[in-house]
Amino acid sequence: MEDREPGSSALAQTGWNFIVLMSRQGKIRLCEFFSSYKDSEKRRILRDIVSDVLPRAPKMCNIIEKGTYKFVYRRYASLYFVVGVPVGMNELIVLEQIHLFVEALDGYFNSGTYFFALQCILHT
Repeated sequence: MEDREPGSSALAQTGWNFIVLMSRQGKIRLCEFFSSYKDSEKRRILRDIVSDVLPRAPKMCNIIEKGTYKFVYRRYASLYFVVGVPVGMNELIVLEQIHLFVEALDGYFNSGTYFFALQCILHT
C-alpha cells in the first residue's frame, strides 16, 4: 500500500478538504475539516488562510494555490467563506458551490434567526 498525504483520498480529490468561515479581522468563526489532518497541520492551514486571504485586495483573484490544495474564497460583507480543494478541481464550480451554500444557509435561517447576519450579507 502506498503512502498518501493528508487529503489525498479519492473522496477528497472530488470534494472539499475543509471550509473556514472567517471575519475581516481574521477571527475564525467556523472551521470544518473533511479530510484527516494532524492538529499542527490544521493550525498551519488556518494561519495560511489568515495570512494569505486577508491582505488581498477585493479586485484580486479568489483562488490561491498552496501546495497540494488551493484556497477558493468568497467574501460576503465582513465574512470570508474559504474552501480548501485539491489542485485539479475546477475553481469556478467551487465558487458556485460556496454561493449555493450561503444561499442554503440564508434560506434555512431566514425564519427570524440570522446566521452571521446572512440576510444582510446576501442583499448588500
